[in-house]
Amino acid sequence: HECILAWCQKTKSCPVDRVGTSCKYVPNWLIRNLINKKKVECWKAINIGLRESRNSNVEYSKEQDWWETGNSVNKCMWKGQLQQLERHREEECGFEIVGCSNEGCPMVMLERRKAGEHGEVCGYRMSGCEVCGDERVRIVDKEDHEGVCREKKIRCRQECGMVMKRKEMDAHIKEEC
Repeated sequence: HECILAWCQKTKSCPVDRVGTSCKYVPNWLIRNLINKKKVECWKAINIGLRESRNSNVEYSKEQDWWETGNSVNKCMWKGQLQQLERHREEECGFEIVGCSNEGCPMVMLERRKAGEHGEVCGYRMSGCEVCGDERVRIVDKEDHEGVCREKKIRCRQECGMVMKRKEMDAHIKEEC
């Protein structure tokens, strides 16, 4: 510590890259860099087990730090520098708890590694209307959409027996029925 301060006061530059600097913060940056380069492991894990209920055993998963599970199968295996850990946890870690990416879906207790499975069956994903081609129809809204879809064929509400697209009904009643 003293030799770094002496160098800095004498040369007014960093001893590593010779860039001009003030002596006030040099020791903090050196220590921070050393700590950030330390090798670490991700500690995220899911403890999967059986919880007894009145009728049957129900599988559950609980977020835990890996050393509590004692089970490396359910542990994130990522290793890297401490400075990379936050990015790993926010963007990559399969054991991180995330919400569903489909707008309106209330599901928030998903492990990132299982989010794709949920996404394939999520009722809030867009599936589109096969009749009118509107791609903005979510699965949960499909039944409601069928009740207003302008391209869907329906029977005349005057009970004349004609079948036409919903968008043609008003003109049919006015001109033909």
